[in-house]
Amino acid sequence: MKNQILPFVTTIVNNLLGGNMKHMKKDLIQSACLKCLEKFHLYNPNKGTFFSWVYSVTKFHFIDELRKKGKEVSIDYMEDLYLFRDLKDESFDESMRKQVYESVHELPEKQKKVVLLKTKFNCSAREISELTGIPENQVAAYFYRAKDTLRNDLAA
Repeated sequence: MKNQILPFVTTIVNNLLGGNMKHMKKDLIQSACLKCLEKFHLYNPNKGTFFSWVYSVTKFHFIDELRKKGKEVSIDYMEDLYLFRDLKDESFDESMRKQVYESVHELPEKQKKVVLLKTKFNCSAREISELTGIPENQVAAYFYRAKDTLRNDLAA
């Protein structure tokens, strides 16, 4: 399992930052891997998947690193970087990208987090519940409402 840390952390960091902060990527990947190895003894497979544990350690390490550098950061900013970096697909024209961005950005905060974790990280309802503290049955309800809202917004 320890051999999966580097690919997981690399994926998480690259997805969170996209093309931003290139100068920090390698250092962040290395330091997040070390943090995961230091805390490996704390991983409990009964509390969630290995990926969700690595994601949590990496995310909080990233926030700590930015704070050390005196930068204010919100999790929303990180999620926005990740969520919208893939919308460069040719099937999306510029107006569609903007509409998707605005529609997702207008979702209630909890729905936005659930959509991100479900669609981008392929987390299960249980994993999302563990990461966010939202009860598992509520995660499913938030995802359903968010999909319904986005479908209506984008169809208009």
